Amino acid sequence: MELLEKNFTEIIILAFLIVTFLQSGIDKVVDWKGNLEFITEHFKNSPLGNMVPLLLGVITIMELAAGVLMAIGAFQLVTSGSKTMAFYGLGLAAKTLIFLLI
Repeated sequence: MELLEKNFTEIIILAFLIVTFLQSGIDKVVDWKGNLEFITEHFKNSPLGNMVPLLLGVITIMELAAGVLMAIGAFQLVTSGSKTMAFYGLGLAAKTLIFLLI
């Protein structure tokens, strides 16, 4: 209980990001065709138009991996106080957001 209280802010931030990234990644897996159609249409006149399936796959994998790493990190933070996996998950989440913004 002490670790939970000591790391409350970090755990709440991780929880928010875990839900965000896992929901987004799972949505892309469950409705791959719909997401692919929407994004292909969005980028049809862009230099990235021909690479949409590959890029969508990369983003999906990155979102799911970031969510899983952060979930493991949140568990470790509560149980042992270790922040290593949370750090790696947050780093991957940041890279994923940068890719999405590009």
